[in-house]
Amino acid sequence: MKGLRKLFCILLMCTVSLFSASGIYAAAYDTETAEILVECTAMKYFKDYEYKIVIEPQSENAPMPEENEITVLNGETGMFHIDTDEPGTFTYKVFEEKGSNKNINYDRRSYYVTLFVTDYGAEKLIYSVTLNRADDDNKSARITFRDTERFVLESFEEKSPKPSEPEETSTPEETSVPQTSETVFTGDSSNTGIAAAAMAVSFITAVTAVISVRHRKRDDY
Repeated sequence: MKGLRKLFCILLMCTVSLFSASGIYAAAYDTETAEILVECTAMKYFKDYEYKIVIEPQSENAPMPEENEITVLNGETGMFHIDTDEPGTFTYKVFEEKGSNKNINYDRRSYYVTLFVTDYGAEKLIYSVTLNRADDDNKSARITFRDTERFVLESFEEKSPKPSEPEETSTPEETSVPQTSETVFTGDSSNTGIAAAAMAVSFITAVTAVISVRHRKRDDY
């Protein structure tokens, strides 16, 4: 009799175990991959710049992302992937890892991401995401990081072409009269030939007058 009771108990325990295992298997869900988008704005001068974006789980039971950090190129969009296999509400924090470039102002904003995973039926899961700025209770439409140049490096300055300087026009040189021993320089600009002729006429007139006066005196005697 005791042996039959013992056998009955063993069979009962096995049956319960089988039902429990079947229930666990029935409750298993297909894996759903949630996507968290991150936008990084472009900078003008650092064309090849790369953003370092980090995600950290804030809930103990939150599924781990495939990558805790992603690299996003300047002006492009990155994405975190989180695999979930059970319903729940999970919270994450997303922020930019500050670099060491002293010429860049790094975006200090951070975002809280709330991931809602719900049972869609037939072992399916669906998810939705809400975003909040860490310093603001209002919801955000997207995760955006904006780094800026602290100042423009001299090597990156866009130098506008200098206006061309007007060409120097050559002025005609003044022709100078070569000085020779025959050239006469006086303070008077009048013609020296005319002056000489006038002096000769005056001299002849004076001589003629003297001769005429002498002849008259002889006639008087």
